[in-house]
Amino acid sequence: MAASDVLRSLALPLPAAPKPVGAYTPFLRDGRLLYTSGHLPLLPDGTLLREEPLDAVGMQHGKVASHLMLRLPPGTVTWSRTVTSLDRGPDGRVRAAFLDDGSRIEADVFLAADGNRSAVRNILFPGLQLKPERVNELVCLLQAPDIVERLGPSFLKFVDAGRALSVGVVPCSRNHLVWFMQVPSDNRFEGRSHEARHEAVRRLVGDWAGPVPELIARTQFGKSYLWRTTDIDPLPSLSAGNVAFVGDAGHPLLPFTSQGVASALTDAAALGDLLDESPTDIDGALARYSEQRLPETTGFVTAGRALQQAFLDRDASPADMKSPFAYPAAHPQS
Repeated sequence: MAASDVLRSLALPLPAAPKPVGAYTPFLRDGRLLYTSGHLPLLPDGTLLREEPLDAVGMQHGKVASHLMLRLPPGTVTWSRTVTSLDRGPDGRVRAAFLDDGSRIEADVFLAADGNRSAVRNILFPGLQLKPERVNELVCLLQAPDIVERLGPSFLKFVDAGRALSVGVVPCSRNHLVWFMQVPSDNRFEGRSHEARHEAVRRLVGDWAGPVPELIARTQFGKSYLWRTTDIDPLPSLSAGNVAFVGDAGHPLLPFTSQGVASALTDAAALGDLLDESPTDIDGALARYSEQRLPETTGFVTAGRALQQAFLDRDASPADMKSPFAYPAAHPQS
């Protein structure tokens, strides 16, 4: 089941996917940048050389989370608490989880969805550690209905392969867009203030073509989020007895695959279906969940690392990464 199917099953209204369009020009020069498409080219008769409909949609994370919360009984979720230890029986099954406020939660099944630095994962798989960060991503949310209207349903990504810099822009509502900048981790942003981050971003990509300068000028960087991206080697299993790992807790992903939220939604839907099918065989349902989901999430980890390496290789071409791209022109042209 695709993540979009999960969203539809939750009665979240999704817009119709736009019809693919062709690349009408091989490249466009703007200042020192060349823009290439390299995807969906048109044949002489006007038909697409290759058509791959993308069943995807941009949505605000907070709105999806709020919609999901409405489907839960009040008091189901405990916020701002961390698991500190697990009470395990002689058979290895978890009987209770202890939180940092001293409370104890007993249950028949535990679903670890506590993020990429999962405390539950660290307890049950102590030998698996997050990899050192190699890329930082500065993520910004901007209210800009005029830019959203100009972009339409497009996801733009511009890459300066020679410096390992990229900027991505994606609308997430009629009025808002998310834009992000990816840089090697040794190129750190000093300070969290608006002024410090604005100057750092302006210095790195301020002379890029539109809409990048406009995004920089209109963003409140004091509210931006710096994501120190990392992942982990695939777990031997997404379940351990009566514990299952969902989302980043089970498979922290690098941002290059854009599969973090989508894979978490698919995890949850698959796990729910399997528990419904085998309500009296919880451990078996969790084991089947791992067998079903682990191959795909392992593939996302592998793909993310390959894309990250292509991004960090300063001599890589845009063809090694995602399209569309912008990159510095090799030679000045009149």
